[in-house]
Amino acid sequence: MGREKKIDNACGVLILYMILLHCSIHFGFDDTSFMSFFRHVFFFFMPWFFFKNGYFFKLSERKVLAKNSFKRLIKPYLKWMLIGHLIYCIFLCVSGFFDWKLYVIYPLKQLVCDSALVGNLPLWFLLSLFLVRLLANELLQFRFNLIVVILLLGIICYISYIFSPLRFILLSNVPTGLFFFLSGYIIKNNSNIISEKSSIVQHIMTTCPIIIYLSIVCLEPSYVDMRVNILWEGSYVYWLIGSILACLTINTICKMRIFDRLGLGYIGRNSMMFYVSHWVILYIIHICIAILTNMGFDVPIKSFV
Repeated sequence: MGREKKIDNACGVLILYMILLHCSIHFGFDDTSFMSFFRHVFFFFMPWFFFKNGYFFKLSERKVLAKNSFKRLIKPYLKWMLIGHLIYCIFLCVSGFFDWKLYVIYPLKQLVCDSALVGNLPLWFLLSLFLVRLLANELLQFRFNLIVVILLLGIICYISYIFSPLRFILLSNVPTGLFFFLSGYIIKNNSNIISEKSSIVQHIMTTCPIIIYLSIVCLEPSYVDMRVNILWEGSYVYWLIGSILACLTINTICKMRIFDRLGLGYIGRNSMMFYVSHWVILYIIHICIAILTNMGFDVPIKSFV
């Protein structure tokens, strides 16, 4: 079965948005109306990546799944975590910081609590997705009613949000990741039911998610930092439900040929390389600018403790 162009295109769009978002964090324009607009439009960008993985997920024997997922997710996670941390250590040396705790103890604490190091923070997603895939495989083996499972996960996500931030962020993002992952799995495995409906019903089922998504963006913009499951603005419930509808919306929109012509499919097909490397590149640029302009660059000790 070939790749779905709409998924590659959607992935390309969201990878570009992610890079823009992280540029805004590194270079200080994250608190602008420009970025606020994009956050409202792409409030679903992290849920989409879990949704997409669930959409293509197939049940596997436990050991086979663990081996394949380790190769696809944990190997690049470890490799690029090390690269990011080496760059961070070089910066510490150049900046005259030689306390060994900054190189070893504090990063270990951050790795345990935040699932990633400051040299490559976005890598938390790979570890979270690895655990989500293993958990989803176990749940699906038992053949539970998935609608009930989704509802229970939604409640767990909401409880996690109430008590956030949690000390260990995996407790915050694995339940939400599993919620969106299984949502993608359910929709994919019931797509044949939709295809059997009349063209009018199919049109309605395609249009409704778009209308509801746009309504949320315009009337009740809701944004959650999924890494720590903290609500920035709007309604958590709207974000949870709206993200699923938004995932369907972008997948529908990205069927348009213009997305193929823009080369977004290439970015989508190579999304892993863009994902694991972009923060390191931005981090290097940030450090170089800070050094060349004598602006200084704070050592983020607070994020380690």
